[in-house]
Amino acid sequence: MTREEYIQLAMQQGDPLEAWRWSLSERNRNPDPALADAEHYLWNQHYASKGPVEALGGLLTPFGYYAGKKVGLLGGRSEPTLEQLGYGLKGALAGIMQ
Repeated sequence: MTREEYIQLAMQQGDPLEAWRWSLSERNRNPDPALADAEHYLWNQHYASKGPVEALGGLLTPFGYYAGKKVGLLGGRSEPTLEQLGYGLKGALAGIMQ
């Protein structure tokens, strides 16, 4: 599946938090990098939609998370990629626009 297909499938769960929970559950069973990118999108969409402080955080945290994983300060289920960072930013923008 593509990233967008995973996002659309997750959004069938209803609200963005439930969509993210679904993606996390799927990701725990499926190591597909496209699903990882979709999960990053869905979390930031949910988070950034909560208010102005969260919106700012949603725009900044993908960079910090990427950098933290890249230098080994943060763990994770996947290697840090620019695609994850980009999908985190896209999700934040989607959450801001809700």
